[in-house]
Order: sequence, then C-alpha cells, then structure tokens
Amino acid sequence: MAEGVTYADLRFVRNPPGNKAPKEGNGAEEEELTYENVQGSRSGGKEETPSTPKKDTESKPWVKGAALGALTTCLVLLAVAVGLGVQYGQVSGQLQRALQAHAAHSSAQEGSLEQKEDWLQQALAKLNFTQEALRKSQEATEKIQEQLQVTEEALRKANHSLEDLKQERDQMETELQQAWEDLASTQEALRRSQEAAKKTQEDLRMANLNLHSLEQEKDQAKEELRQANSCQNIDCCPDGWTLFRWKCIWVSQEKKTWQKSREDCEKRSSQLLMPKEPWEQWEIWGALVRMQKNLQHPNGYWIGLHKIKEKKNSILFWVDGSHYEGSEQLMQNQYQNCIKVNQGQLEPGSCYTPRAYICERAASPTTL
Repeated sequence: MAEGVTYADLRFVRNPPGNKAPKEGNGAEEEELTYENVQGSRSGGKEETPSTPKKDTESKPWVKGAALGALTTCLVLLAVAVGLGVQYGQVSGQLQRALQAHAAHSSAQEGSLEQKEDWLQQALAKLNFTQEALRKSQEATEKIQEQLQVTEEALRKANHSLEDLKQERDQMETELQQAWEDLASTQEALRRSQEAAKKTQEDLRMANLNLHSLEQEKDQAKEELRQANSCQNIDCCPDGWTLFRWKCIWVSQEKKTWQKSREDCEKRSSQLLMPKEPWEQWEIWGALVRMQKNLQHPNGYWIGLHKIKEKKNSILFWVDGSHYEGSEQLMQNQYQNCIKVNQGQLEPGSCYTPRAYICERAASPTTL
C-alpha cells in the first residue's frame, strides 16, 4: 500500500516578530520566502484514499506540533541569519565606500594643503613686496607732504598777494569809475557849454540881425520923420487920406472880407494897417476917432494881421511878412484866423466875414 507525503504551505518573513517592517524598495531584504505545497507518491503504487487510517499521526499529535515549532524556529533563525548577512553586506559596502571616500578626501586635502602652502608662500612674497612698496610709498608720501607744505606756504603767500591785487584792482576800478563819472560830467558840462555857446552865437546873430533891422528902421524912421516934418508945411497924403505922424491912413466905408480888403488896399498903393511899435493900436484908434467922427462900426475893422499854418502850429504874420510879437491871446479859436481892431483892441475874427478895413501908406511929398 502506497504512502502519501504532504507538505503544508509555510510563508516566512525575514523580520522577527516584534520588529518593525523594513521600508519598501530595499530589494532582496523586503522579499518574502514562499514554499508551495508539493505532493509526491511512490512510484508504481496507487494513491491512498483519504479514508485510510493513520495510526501514528493520530496517536502522537504533540510530535507533529513539536516538529512544526522546531521547523518554524529554524526558519526564523534562518531568516534572521539571512537578514543579518544582508545587513552586514550593506554595512560592509557602506564602510568600504566611506573608506574610499575618506581616502579620496585625504588625498584631496593633501593636494589642497600643498597648494595652500604654495599660495601661502606666494602670499608671503606678495606681502613682503607690498610692505616694501608701502615703505617706499610712505617715504614718497613724506616727501610729497614736505613739498605740499612748501606749496601751501607759497599758495598762502600767493593768496595774500592776490588779495592785495584785488584790493588794488577794486581801488583802481573805483578810481576808474570816478574818472568815468568825472569825464561824463565834464562831457555834459562841455555839451552844455557848447549848447550855451551855440545859443549865445545864435542870440548874437539874432541880436546883430535885430540891430541891423533896428538900424534900418531907425534910418527909415528918420526918413519918415524928415518927410513928416516936411509934411507939416505941405500936405503929403492923397485926397481922402489922413496924415498921422508919418503915415497916411484911409478908412473904408464899404465892408469886405479880409482878403478882398487886402487886395483893395494894394490897388490903392498901400496895405492893411499894421499897428507895430512904436505905435499901439489904441493910439492909432484914438487918433482915428479924433480925426474922423464916423468910426461907428461895432464889428471892428480889418487890419494887416492874420494866421498862417506852419506844420502843426499856427503863427501870426503881418502882411509885410514879419512875425507878430504882441502879447494878446489871439490863437484860441482855430476858425478865426484874421485879426481886426475894435475899440482899440485886437480881436480874432472869421476871414470870410465882411467888415470895414483900414489902409496905410507912407507919407511922402512925392505922392501928391
């Protein structure tokens, strides 16, 4: 009768009970050991039916439990041994790598130390060179400081001299300004003197002209006086004319404009009356009143005085072309440009107003 062999399914974990499970991703250490059921039979025999009695197994159950416990213990110990071996391998690898790294680091440090020694030698050489250069620089600095002190002293003296020069310049500028002011004042005084001299020359020229004119008037007055004296014995005025001193005067009875009056006097070989110095208009008026009782025109009589416009101003002229030098205010009305005599006074009037007029001519025996 053939006997069958049965193996139970067992699964073992490498970590013993009570230890923490290892982290995932550790490769072979984290894998589980699995054993599958294997059934075997003796060759040539028939398979035993389950109903076949097993006297040994049924009679000794504690032997089976002990065997299973021993097997479990062995497997646990095996798993522990395997885990320790793996950990030992890992620790050995880490230690070997650490030794290699340490050796490499030591080699690198030795090379770095040699390099640092070289650098230190170079630094010492540079330091010595720098110290020597610093010493020379200090010596040069001391010389420069000495030169700087000399330069500062020279600069101080130069500044002092510059201040003196500035003061002299300011004083010279003040004197120059005063000289310019004096020159300007002198030029102004010279200009005024020249203007005064020019005015004096002009006044002298005018005085000479006036003197010449006065001399001519004096000669004319002498001649007229001579004629007037001679006219005392004979009548020197035409018919209808009245002798007044050395003038013959004629008073119109007809009224005309100023221009027509002037033309009529010229036709009579005379001109409109000009009451100049030494005569006065009131004096002539009084003489006319004494000689002729018919001077009754209330609007006055035209005389030989009128306004002539020159540029922007109007000037009074006598009919002989001479300037009027009287003091009467005859220029107020711009539309009354001709002058009349009324009651011994000069008055402006419109040149287009018809009035009576007075003519004059020199008294002379030859006019008879």
